[in-house]
Amino acid sequence: MRHTRKQRRGISLMLVTAFVAAASVLGLALLSSASLQSAATRNQDLVVQADGLAESGVNLGTYWVQNVGDTTKVPSNVAALNVGDSTTQNNLSIKNTPGKFDVTVSRLSYNRYQVSAKGKSTTTDTTDHDSANRPLTAQVDANFFGYAISATNASSGTLTIPTTTTIDGDVFSSIPVTKSGSVNGTVYDAPASSGGSGGSGGGGGLLGGLLGGVLNLVTGTLDAVVATLVPTPATANHYASYTYNSKSCSAREITADTLSNTTLNPDVNNPLGVFYHKGTLTLGGNVKINGTIVIRDVPGGLLGLGADPGTLRLTGKGNAITVSTPNYPALVTDSDVSFQSSDASLDVSGLAYTGGKVTHSGTVTNSAFNVVGALLFGGASPALDGAVRTHLTYDRVRASVPSLVTNANPMPTSVTVVYWKN
Repeated sequence: MRHTRKQRRGISLMLVTAFVAAASVLGLALLSSASLQSAATRNQDLVVQADGLAESGVNLGTYWVQNVGDTTKVPSNVAALNVGDSTTQNNLSIKNTPGKFDVTVSRLSYNRYQVSAKGKSTTTDTTDHDSANRPLTAQVDANFFGYAISATNASSGTLTIPTTTTIDGDVFSSIPVTKSGSVNGTVYDAPASSGGSGGSGGGGGLLGGLLGGVLNLVTGTLDAVVATLVPTPATANHYASYTYNSKSCSAREITADTLSNTTLNPDVNNPLGVFYHKGTLTLGGNVKINGTIVIRDVPGGLLGLGADPGTLRLTGKGNAITVSTPNYPALVTDSDVSFQSSDASLDVSGLAYTGGKVTHSGTVTNSAFNVVGALLFGGASPALDGAVRTHLTYDRVRASVPSLVTNANPMPTSVTVVYWKN
């Protein structure tokens, strides 16, 4: 069939129109694709920005936990948190960085905190998709008394680690340390010429000073070393009373001066198993204390007459103190831990505190002192005894007992991130 010239012109026009229409559709599709790609890229940038802000928020909250005892570095609401409480700091920002973030700190237990942050990105583009929110959460443990031995109050002399002593963990001393025994860790101490005021030791030269309630030392390699200050016997918690399940409870007094073949357990009136004795207490052998034992100095009257130091004496084997309650020590003794006979032994599972020394009296052979947790010296002249075979093993959880400090909010030695998640 032959088309007239007029028909052919009509067909050509239709083809041109169809081509233009197809090109227009293709152009619109390309423009739409570019717009969508630009929006997706912008949204991705905002998400990355929000992630970074949230991570900065968690890092800031962790820093607050690390410095919870220093109110110059921590918001007052965070420093004052009790177990079960939480506080939020809103719309915080980083200098010269767009966006803001919120930080929530919750105190879950005596030393565990939850830090949550929400990063909120922003942009000057007001069209759409102009912000993104991203949450991040971490649980952080504040670690107190972070050394197998802590002796922050020592003021003169030398702390000697005898050949009969093995220490699995670090040592912190404000006086020089002489190491003859085995230390599977680092010794941080003061230089021999400083009399306890400066520092050099197992990790290099140390410069000491009191800052913000903690003893801060700087090693020769410029690593910061922080120790939770050990309270003195006058300021240490003696746990005369406590609260358990919203009920006020009192420690149980041990009136006998000598215990042998005895087991002390918690009971309905003393559910946490806190026991105390006034003056010297002797463990004659096979004494099991499941809880906390506190041995108090008894001050004397005129001219000190009638004084009885709070000394723990060991005259038999098989003695053990085991605490299972978080934030409670196993042993607090205002004066010495003294071994009085051969074959005497004491095993401590938990934090052990002495205001005096580890020492002996008379002829002593084959006596043993074992601690899994930490050993704190609260006095000015700490000492370990070469006649007593001693093994100290640092345990981070057992050593974290901030309740031992009663006159201040103690500073953590370090923090441990338990988990970190979106």
